[in-house]
Amino acid sequence: MSERPESPAFKLGGILTVAAAALGVGVILWSKQSGLKDETHRRKGEVEAGPQVRVLRVGAQSADRSLNLQGEALPFASTTLYAKVSGFLRNISVDKGSPVRAGQVVAVVESPETDRDAQALQADAENKRRNAERSRALGKDGLLSPRDVEQADADAKVAAEKLASQATLKGYQVVKAPFSGVVTQRFADPGALVQNGGTTSSAQPLMTLAQVDRLRVTFYLDASVASLVKPGTLVEVRPAERPELVRSVKVSRVAGALDPRTRTLLAEADLDNRDGAFLAGGFVQVSLKVKASSRFAVPTEAVVLRDGKSVAAVLQADGRVRFQVLQLGEEEDQRLRVLGGLQPGDTVVLNPPFGLKDGDRVQAKGA
Repeated sequence: MSERPESPAFKLGGILTVAAAALGVGVILWSKQSGLKDETHRRKGEVEAGPQVRVLRVGAQSADRSLNLQGEALPFASTTLYAKVSGFLRNISVDKGSPVRAGQVVAVVESPETDRDAQALQADAENKRRNAERSRALGKDGLLSPRDVEQADADAKVAAEKLASQATLKGYQVVKAPFSGVVTQRFADPGALVQNGGTTSSAQPLMTLAQVDRLRVTFYLDASVASLVKPGTLVEVRPAERPELVRSVKVSRVAGALDPRTRTLLAEADLDNRDGAFLAGGFVQVSLKVKASSRFAVPTEAVVLRDGKSVAAVLQADGRVRFQVLQLGEEEDQRLRVLGGLQPGDTVVLNPPFGLKDGDRVQAKGA
């Protein structure tokens, strides 16, 4: 069987088909290569431009600050009463919760020894007084020397002074309230043996008296705001168990120095409690506003710890960052007060990426 020769047109078509296929493959390869180059250039540009970060411009905050502190509502005056003489408790006329008035007799101590000493001194003083009178009469008649007369007068005066001192001591058998208030504790009952509270540390107290119609609201101020609170500063006081009850009072006094242990400053406000709305000895919430100088604050997410120091990444005009060491104050509402290290208008990076270094470029986005 003989082969039929191919026509020239058929051969030309095959060649064109192969050429077209080769050209298509070349175009595809060239496109991919070009795309890879573009991607490489794009990624290189991104690397050179740096990572995308959120930034925030630093500005001054309002000078007004609100403080919410815990305090105590203490009796305006409180004291524990002791017997001034030793003896038996004859009577105690008050108990826990009893209201008392200033000068009211609250207890009587029976002291036989004190009574006997007073009687003896009374007799001695009377005897020496009469002796001095006789000596003066004899001296006028020249029957007694002036020196003896003077000695008799001196003895009479000494005896009178001793009697007066004993009378004062005898008066201590009656115990009186030093101020108006309420008895908060009672430690002794009638018949109990009591000791002189001024001569022995083991003496048993009689009762504790507190003034509760007027309270001292005490609270402590941090050193950063201590200088901003003065007598006359308005505060709001709420009982911890009744936050809906609010009393507005003014700071009455401020301690002149920080507590060396806590570095805080004690402040007190006097509270009228004649209606008994506040319980003496209870916790209270104290709220106040202070006028501070203009200050800067940054979000906590702008501060990182490096080499043991608090720093912030500050964005420069050329798009690079510079890590700046900060001096920080207290934290409030997720913001840190900046005492030094930043200036108004500085732009800081929020949550700086790990590995970001001084001089690195970044792409800034608003926070």
